[in-house]
Amino acid sequence: MPKLGRIAYLAVYLPTSIIGYVVSNVMLTLMFFLVITPLGIVLKLTGKDLLQQRRQNRTTQWTPVKETKTEDSYYRQF
Repeated sequence: MPKLGRIAYLAVYLPTSIIGYVVSNVMLTLMFFLVITPLGIVLKLTGKDLLQQRRQNRTTQWTPVKETKTEDSYYRQF
């Protein structure tokens, strides 16, 4: 019986694993071209720079801090 079980297992496992691999790649491709690409095009057309990579005269990657916190604020985090 173990040989019959192995044959039955492989008969189910191999086709479903191939189908799963193909379907997952198709779904990822569709998500990329239907969600990510249009979002990138819209952001490009509106001139948005979400990562702030096009700032002029940058000598460093650091972003300046806009406000300083007092020492007391570290004890009252919430």
